[in-house]
Amino acid sequence: MASARRSDSPADDHGALHAELRSLRRRVAALERERDELAGRLAARASATESLLADPLTGLPNARAFDALAERELHNAGRYGGLMALLVLEVDVDTDAGEAAFGAVADALRTRARRGDVLARYGTAEFALLMAQCGASGAETALCRLFEALSQQGVRCAAGVAVFSLHATHLPGLIRAARAALADAKKDGPNAFRIAG
Repeated sequence: MASARRSDSPADDHGALHAELRSLRRRVAALERERDELAGRLAARASATESLLADPLTGLPNARAFDALAERELHNAGRYGGLMALLVLEVDVDTDAGEAAFGAVADALRTRARRGDVLARYGTAEFALLMAQCGASGAETALCRLFEALSQQGVRCAAGVAVFSLHATHLPGLIRAARAALADAKKDGPNAFRIAG
């Protein structure tokens, strides 16, 4: 009986290893392409998410982002007894500065916001600033400085202020109180502000 002959020569092993190596290289290349494609999709998703949370004109967070951040800060303030003031500013869009006024307000707020403050473009002509460790008098000082800087650029606005736990204990109530104060301030003319009553 003749037995089947196995090929155990080094040349055959070498050829099999080369074939396996080529197969592994193709698999690695396919995995690298898949990784790059996934990285591209993740970057696109992150960019889309960021654009949902940022105002395209000013680059500031929008109302949705502000609400999420402010809720967290107010929760912490309530838990640890912190003081917070909410400033709601409305830009007078009848100014000669036009749409550039929004950029000027955003820049002025950005440079004056302190670590821990939450800032956003809250509506078409509305900005919100939640100031950490700040009461009505601190908000008043901040607004006087802000109005002075903006008036030098020809931008007019009005503002309303509400203080956490004094005027409301939750964000929707704080926003309502600040907006009511803003409505009263607008009756006083440009660059006026009111503290919620």
